[in-house]
Amino acid sequence: MEKVLSYNTEKYNFKKYFENFFECDLEYIHEMYGSKDFEWDGHEVPQDKDIGNVVELIFEDMRNNIEFQSMWKSFIKDIVQDQYFKEPMLHQRLPSFKIIPAGASCKYSDICIQNGIEYSAHRDGDHPYHHPSWEVNFWMPLTKIEKSNAMIVEGDDGMFYPKVINHGEVQVFFGNNKLHGPPVKNNLDITRFTIDFRCLYASQYDTNKLTDVKIKSRGKWWPQKEYFTKDVYYVELRNNI
Repeated sequence: MEKVLSYNTEKYNFKKYFENFFECDLEYIHEMYGSKDFEWDGHEVPQDKDIGNVVELIFEDMRNNIEFQSMWKSFIKDIVQDQYFKEPMLHQRLPSFKIIPAGASCKYSDICIQNGIEYSAHRDGDHPYHHPSWEVNFWMPLTKIEKSNAMIVEGDDGMFYPKVINHGEVQVFFGNNKLHGPPVKNNLDITRFTIDFRCLYASQYDTNKLTDVKIKSRGKWWPQKEYFTKDVYYVELRNNI
């Protein structure tokens, strides 16, 4: 079910981690790296010469930074497992993130329009993502979210609902078969910086349901059955005590 989790931003200070990386406030990344429009093709890295290079460097740092890894694992255990799953689970090895500089447009999927606002919306189960249906989505902003720059999620009635939550909150939803995504244009005077990741109940993980269908991740094509595995994409968390 959809719900909003909460966490201590001092204990799990992802914002500070990224600000240390960028050496500036997240809200003002655009002042250092520009506000150019760019396309984010699925999970492919934006090809803007500034933002694209930074994205690759962040992923490398998250993989190797001991303090980040410790915070991430603790966050998954204390917030995601304890507040939501309450039993053994699998989680995305590293979080994804989206950066939309102030005044910039970011397109990474098809466009839909709600109340005159263009959104870059998709379903995770659709091509070229082909995420397994067992996943639960988690979305958390690190900068200010207003209705005009909030992620939308399709409801059971087919309408889109903006998710206006604060830094320190996590929106839980099911993105596999529901359209969701950010506005194409960031009309605010601050950069929009959000984190997202996917998890699942360990009891639902079944490699027999994975196929040879090709999925695209950060510019590379993979067979689904080779990507959504415990060796590549997921990490298992058994103990919830």
